[in-house]
Amino acid sequence: EAAGILVPGTPPSTEKLTVAFLDPIGADVAEGLGWSARNLLAFLARRYGLGGGEVQLLSVRGRIPSVEDGPSAEEAAILDWKEVFGTRSRLFRARLSSIESAAQFTGWEPNKKGRMGPRLANLSNLMDPSRLAISSADLNLRLMRWRQYPDLNVDLLSQARVLLLGAGTLGCSVARLLVGWGFRHIRFVDSGKVSYSNPTRQSLFVTDNAARSDYKAVAAAEALKRILPGMNVEGSVYRIPMPGHTTAAEAEEALRDAEMLRHHIRECDVVFMLTDSRESRWLPTVLATAEDTPMINVALGMDGFLVMRHGASPNAPRSPPHGLTALPRAPRLGCYFCTDVVAATNSLSNRTLDQMCTVTRPGLAPLASAMAVELLVSLLQ
Repeated sequence: EAAGILVPGTPPSTEKLTVAFLDPIGADVAEGLGWSARNLLAFLARRYGLGGGEVQLLSVRGRIPSVEDGPSAEEAAILDWKEVFGTRSRLFRARLSSIESAAQFTGWEPNKKGRMGPRLANLSNLMDPSRLAISSADLNLRLMRWRQYPDLNVDLLSQARVLLLGAGTLGCSVARLLVGWGFRHIRFVDSGKVSYSNPTRQSLFVTDNAARSDYKAVAAAEALKRILPGMNVEGSVYRIPMPGHTTAAEAEEALRDAEMLRHHIRECDVVFMLTDSRESRWLPTVLATAEDTPMINVALGMDGFLVMRHGASPNAPRSPPHGLTALPRAPRLGCYFCTDVVAATNSLSNRTLDQMCTVTRPGLAPLASAMAVELLVSLLQ
């Protein structure tokens, strides 16, 4: 006791005993103690046999200064305890209950298995902004199912993994519509960077992305996460190998990119082909056919657009990579190149700017994207 140490079973003199504790109550509250004082008094009564006696409680309130508050560890470690105890603490004298009465205190309780433990309440669904955003976003889909479309499989949409090849005008539009339909697993693939001409038509980008020269795939993924936190969205930066574009010096890098593209197509449930050149669609089309992965192709022109589906193989049923056993089997259809008699080649080199860029009406991309996403939803249902 003289050294300030309490020994169980040896009751100290309560006249000299002052117990300090960190009180969660506000420093501006003159009277009253925080909830932890009840447990502390019960602990002193039961552990040290102080039931029926009186002790002084030093209620230390507010945040105690730490070594992180000062400009240096040496200066911050020197605490003005007079200021801490004098202005932000209160001294109370409390009478301890008997040991029998002290049994009424908060703490562990028997759980369902009869074991002692804390009683926890999970309020994340009511207070976590990310979960609130997801539940609110899903409400519209569930209202559709309750009122208009009883057979709508909302869970299937949220489990499907979608690969978007291209994070430009079409990629941004398709991604926003997929989120609205409840898709929660999206991957962007694009090697380009955001330019100052992009934000006006590409809805996931802002001028700051162009100023930093952010990669489109990464910036689009981050934008979707800000729109709906909790989504599983990733952006992959690599080039899609194209016929007529790869030189001998770039062959090794092209092979790595092709293998990465094959891996992503194999791991997804559906592919959206959203690039802006004819030859960039060739390798993904071949790989999707080889991997038996459904592909939806979207292309824009000046006055028109194309939306088509490449069907999966009618032979051996494909097992979806992520357990989506409800994916329907669709007959194989012709692909983007089936009616083309000209082989894919470099269509961008030695062209003027107006010939290299996709010149199209601004309203066509949302129209084509909407039809493509609605086609996918109809296919999955």
